[in-house]
Amino acid sequence: MINTIQTPSRPRDPPACSFTIRGVHTREALARFAGDEDRYRHWLIEFITHGPAVASQIRLAINDGSRDAAIRLAHSLKGRTGMLGMLELHSITLSLETTLTNNEPTAIWLEELDRTVDEMGKAIAAELVEPLT
Repeated sequence: MINTIQTPSRPRDPPACSFTIRGVHTREALARFAGDEDRYRHWLIEFITHGPAVASQIRLAINDGSRDAAIRLAHSLKGRTGMLGMLELHSITLSLETTLTNNEPTAIWLEELDRTVDEMGKAIAAELVEPLT
């Protein structure tokens, strides 16, 4: 029996992404997708409609007095934005989730959420969605 000694491998740098989007840490996010840029693009493009829909659902849940539902939705959005490399939006959803959990006023975080989701959707669309001709 032959003993083989394996040398520890060096951590690899995250793969480079072929696109950049303002406010998105694409290199780190692409690493979370195991370098599968097509899959990463799919989820970014999906965010263009998903982000505003969830932001609206959070607002509706709060207005309906369903704080627990709003917390779950904010938590889910926080995870998705973190996975996609949207650090500012991740921070905003974390703050919103925390204020909801602590039963504090949410107006400022809802405004920030709406504004940032809209900006992020536009930035993604400008980089990844081909205009109709």
